[in-house]
Amino acid sequence: MDVPPCRVAGDAVRLRQVLTNLIGNAVKFTESGWVKVSMIAHESGVRVTVTDTGIGIKANQIERVFESFTQEDWSTTRRFGGTGLGLSIARQLVTLMGGEITVSSVEGEGSEFAVVLPLQVLDPVVTDQSCVGRSIFVDATNPVLQVTLADVSRILGMNPVSEREAQVRIEERDGCLLVTSPAERPEETQRLANTVSGRTLRQAVVRLLRLMPEVGVVSSRTEGPVSKARVLLAEDNVVNRKVAMRQLERLGIRCDVAVNGLEAVEMMEKTHYDLVFMDVQMPELDGLQATRAIRERELRLGRTTVIVAMTAHAMQGDREKCLEAGMDDYMTKPIQVEELEERLNTWLPQEERAAAAVSGQLDFLYLQEISGGDLEFEKELVAMYVDTAPVTLQELRAALGADDAHAVMHAAHSLKGSSRSIGAKEVAHILEVIEHSARNGDLDPGRGRLADLENNFDSLLREATGFCADQAA
Repeated sequence: MDVPPCRVAGDAVRLRQVLTNLIGNAVKFTESGWVKVSMIAHESGVRVTVTDTGIGIKANQIERVFESFTQEDWSTTRRFGGTGLGLSIARQLVTLMGGEITVSSVEGEGSEFAVVLPLQVLDPVVTDQSCVGRSIFVDATNPVLQVTLADVSRILGMNPVSEREAQVRIEERDGCLLVTSPAERPEETQRLANTVSGRTLRQAVVRLLRLMPEVGVVSSRTEGPVSKARVLLAEDNVVNRKVAMRQLERLGIRCDVAVNGLEAVEMMEKTHYDLVFMDVQMPELDGLQATRAIRERELRLGRTTVIVAMTAHAMQGDREKCLEAGMDDYMTKPIQVEELEERLNTWLPQEERAAAAVSGQLDFLYLQEISGGDLEFEKELVAMYVDTAPVTLQELRAALGADDAHAVMHAAHSLKGSSRSIGAKEVAHILEVIEHSARNGDLDPGRGRLADLENNFDSLLREATGFCADQAA
């Protein structure tokens, strides 16, 4: 939104249906990139735009997109299912509300649908004043998300700052919020977790400010349940530290941080850690000196903590120096998340690693993230899945039985998307395998994974139904 949060007087049901059709159409025709929804309010009404980086529309077809059952060509129909009645209904509803809908598009680059409605703009909504004047650094891998979050931050009265200024404020505990998003995975470019609304950000920031009034981090996605393992990261470089912390978070690990070797030794005296990642070159005490001091103390206490060296050096003899100092393992920077995961699996107690695994089919932290803590929305979303997903699974079964690869691909893709939207990662992963194989004309993997899919799906439905019942109680 380009104005302070406000309310408008209009037909909420019709407007919701228009946006549902436009957004659904944009998502359907956008295999990679992004879909953005924005609104501008002015004295005479509002202008809502839905922009995507999808396949676009041919110039000679733009005038026909609002006609019933318009389909650009047969290949598009087979691949995406055509535009059907959605856009035609959207135009009819907009016309009934006294508005206008237009489209602009470049084939192969994307489309933008704009809806102008003569709605009465009411008084601005009074927002939580705890956001006003706060510094915020937006660090998002998606450039559109970066700009959107920065704009929303300004609307909330916050002050977006540069990465350099954010680092200084964090180091000096001078009050700065970080909004981060993880590196995008090629296979998950449409992940709903990268969808952030102004309301979601506002709720997250306000909730965080109440808990941590000085310094905090708001993440656009929580990867999953957190391990109970106690891990210490000793790293003096602020950029390297941020990267390592993010990688550990992705693996379900929340760590304590020491900014030099001396601080690491002092923290080890107060807390027993399961694993320590120790940078070699640090001020006060370097990693080798800190490790020797830790080992001397542990010798008196009769216990040993696993210490893994992290160094930018890759010269012959460096590994031996680390091991001689009392370290257990050695990693060369830049640290890769796969290598980090291997060390966690090797050195953490198995029961601690098990605690980081998803305990069920639903990722409740993910649901909380996309809902902004709105339990009613979470219940409504999961209940919608419970009502519709079994029908799609039956369509998938029937398509496999009929040897219809296209229908299998379509059903698997649809069910995969809705499963991801509620955080059902395991079911979504199986469906992704089936969809990919069907796209290549191979149905054997789908038949081979069907029993596994049905078992996981049944477990998911039981969990989802129980969740809805608990929330209703």
